Amino acid sequence: MAKLIAQLCVIGVTISVSCALQLAPSFSIVKDNASCMQQKIKLKGSLFQTTRSHDGEEDGVLNSDANLLGAPSSSTTAQLFDSMVMNRYACTRFHRHEESSATTTSTAADLTNKSSPTASKSNPEIVNKAIHCLDMARRAPSGFNAQPYKFLVVHTPLKKELLAKYCLGRNADRVRDSDCTVLFLADRESARDWKRFSSFLKKSPLGRKRSKAIDKSEKKASWATKKLQLLLLLFSSGWPLPRILAAPLSFGVRLGVSIVSVLSRRRVLVPSLGSSETWSSKNTMLVAMTYLLGCTSREMATCPMEGYNIGGIRKVLGIPRRYAIPIIVSTGAAFKGEEEGIDDVGMAHGAPGGSSLPGTERYPFEEVVFGDEGFGETASYLQLSK
Repeated sequence: MAKLIAQLCVIGVTISVSCALQLAPSFSIVKDNASCMQQKIKLKGSLFQTTRSHDGEEDGVLNSDANLLGAPSSSTTAQLFDSMVMNRYACTRFHRHEESSATTTSTAADLTNKSSPTASKSNPEIVNKAIHCLDMARRAPSGFNAQPYKFLVVHTPLKKELLAKYCLGRNADRVRDSDCTVLFLADRESARDWKRFSSFLKKSPLGRKRSKAIDKSEKKASWATKKLQLLLLLFSSGWPLPRILAAPLSFGVRLGVSIVSVLSRRRVLVPSLGSSETWSSKNTMLVAMTYLLGCTSREMATCPMEGYNIGGIRKVLGIPRRYAIPIIVSTGAAFKGEEEGIDDVGMAHGAPGGSSLPGTERYPFEEVVFGDEGFGETASYLQLSK
């Protein structure tokens, strides 16, 4: 066992030395070509479909925000963004679009229980807009532009009912009542798609320019490819090996890098590494937050949730163990009534503009934002403009 640990440490030291040249990852925004604006987004086995074009129209849905794409002024852009942030809130109860029969959402065992809740039918227009927001959210930045995530949109009554069974408390009701729920899946083994990622880089506009620049020397091209592969493996910790080997190898590399940092007293700069799930989840959450703001801009209510059983969800929706599920987001129209904004534990999650309920409170600015003086020190020059 000691020999194995020693070998893993050697691997970590070797990789960390290659990173000593301060080859830090860059978070780049995806550069899509013009053809991406004409792609169709389809839900398998669904009637919902949207097609985007340059004129801002969608099949069956007119993009009411098309006029905002004409380069608004900086002040207008800032006001729009501030409005989205301030109006976003966690919807605690959704409006049911249309009731569905029990036979479409329940199994044979559930049909014997007439009091069993059933999921509602979804509003196709809201589902279409949610898909558009999800497509826009894909432009969120990711480490090395590796995009280590997948998304699963649940919108039919049957699938909503299956998902709701493994959601805790009122989360189950939100899944049943909302028009769709998006599952954000974090890829813990993104390095397995290295061939696909390499092909993606070559086909992208930046990849083509980069290829022309390095084609002058095959050695440089080979080194650049290997360097990127090495960095992606290092930061993602998603080694393309069987889990019984990948887990100890990932731990050994992270341990080796930490040892190099401690022994050199930070003279050799190496990155602080996390687990593969940590790396993929933080990239996935950038997309999730972008999706939330996109839905708010289109006057759709959302509720990000983490109270669910991952094992059960994987089973009923066929999600491979390769993917973690850091968050799911229910999307739809907010319920207007006495229970608006009140959770089952008595917590108010905020309400949209015009509501009589107060917005969600936050800790004071000076308690969470610090300046150059150091952590925990209030800086007088960090003042909020009125």
